[in-house]
Amino acid sequence: MKILLIGNGFDRAHGLPTQYKDFLDFCERITLVYELDESVELKEFTSKYLNNWDIHLEVKNTLAMCFYERRCIKNGDENRTDELSVKTNDLFDELFTHIKENAWINYFSQHINSVGENWINFESEISRVIQALDENRKLIEQGGPVYKKLIRNQGILLDMLNASIGKTLDIFKRIEDVDKYTRRLEMDLKRLTRAFEIYLAEIIEKIENSVTVPEIELLMPDHVLSFNYTNTYMKKYGVNKDITYDFVHGKANVSNDINTNNMVLGIDEYLLDDRRNNDIEFVAFKKYYQRIVKETGCLYVDWIDTLRKDLKKEEQHVSNMNRYFGIQDIKLKPAQISNISELYIFGHSLDVTDKDIIRELILNDNVRTTIFYLNEMIHADLVANLIKVIGQEELIKRTGGPTKTIVFKKLS
Repeated sequence: MKILLIGNGFDRAHGLPTQYKDFLDFCERITLVYELDESVELKEFTSKYLNNWDIHLEVKNTLAMCFYERRCIKNGDENRTDELSVKTNDLFDELFTHIKENAWINYFSQHINSVGENWINFESEISRVIQALDENRKLIEQGGPVYKKLIRNQGILLDMLNASIGKTLDIFKRIEDVDKYTRRLEMDLKRLTRAFEIYLAEIIEKIENSVTVPEIELLMPDHVLSFNYTNTYMKKYGVNKDITYDFVHGKANVSNDINTNNMVLGIDEYLLDDRRNNDIEFVAFKKYYQRIVKETGCLYVDWIDTLRKDLKKEEQHVSNMNRYFGIQDIKLKPAQISNISELYIFGHSLDVTDKDIIRELILNDNVRTTIFYLNEMIHADLVANLIKVIGQEELIKRTGGPTKTIVFKKLS
């Protein structure tokens, strides 16, 4: 079995603007398309908001056309557009309703410089907000004075409130207020996810370019595990090839709506011990829950099961041979295993938000893992993140000596 695991860095390596900062910049400009004074003409809009924007030209052209079409609509031009443009405008109408007064969009737009540009930063910040709400709720349940305990959380929550409703409220006293606001944040995350789906499926998926990665061209995997919502690998490398795909976080499709959207966008489990199963007030924000509810890809579970069965068969065979020749039964070392599967990781940060899946794949003695990196800074980040995912003892054991199963490879 040869598995390629890809994350957002895969799309970016192919010239696609799929960082959450790209999406936020797009949201800022599509809002202007709808809200700018009617006296603003296309030339002024293009000059002020598009020309100096560092993003793929196709995104700029789409926004310029949308701006032009909306001006035609307002002027009552019956022959303004074709059927394709009407469809695109309808989708952008929907997108705008989802990003307008969206708590998460507003919050991240205001804090992009301090939070960071990558999806792991985005997810980590959502987790910070949710954990602050969770702790606040728990302290209210326990009763007594909570303000002193909540000092470190108040800044996070007040920033969030300001971003979402333009003013601060006292949510530190009643559970009902916390729960009401939690439901608001849950709905706004759904709205953000559907808006992002439209951005990906209606703009990003239509970008055509000749960018390819030599290392990926040479791999020829039979399984692709994608943490992305796009179909980039299939379009670039998978045409007419027998490959099994698993979109573990769902797949962008413009035909969806906010209820049928199956894209997973959330946070890792942060609770310990019994709280994981008993405290479910914030479970809707967690990836594992969304995967179940949205019924996203889980073929990787079968792949892992096959890997483990293969290893067990080989261990049993060696054990039988050892007993036959009177040799003491010993555990196989990775270097002694003959039936080896390969795992290649490209463009994934190896952050703990996806550690449940990454661990299950990497921690198999019959799996050889190759992790691609672009430069030494990224290399260092990947090593540090992998420590959080599998632990330092496993990482040391699996990167050297007869138990080596992990290698890092710099891209050419």
